[in-house]
Amino acid sequence: MGYRVYKPKQIDPNYKAEMEQFNQDFKDLRKKYKEEFWAERTQYENEALERIRNDMLGKRRRENQKWLKSICKIARHTQDEIKRLGTKEDQMVQRMRDFDIKQKKKYYKDKMLLDAMTIESQQWP
Repeated sequence: MGYRVYKPKQIDPNYKAEMEQFNQDFKDLRKKYKEEFWAERTQYENEALERIRNDMLGKRRRENQKWLKSICKIARHTQDEIKRLGTKEDQMVQRMRDFDIKQKKKYYKDKMLLDAMTIESQQWP
């Protein structure tokens, strides 16, 4: 078994400068790619958010139109029902008036008949 003699490594100054330059370039590239990645990612997220926002606005707009249409239908049906009830009431009043006129005619007819019979009965012996 022998002893080994270690010699200190001599570093080539050109190699050291090249390594420092390589490391610096690698850091710069890593920083550049990271910035590009996050810029691209932000762009995709913004596009997705814009698309989602437009979809939500469209959905909200459709829902509002549906509600507005429902409200208009309810208002129209309410107006139609008010008209129908008004005409129904007018018809009921007309029927009542006709019935009252008929009753009055019958009353006066019966009264005239009764008066006529009373007058005729006074002439009986």
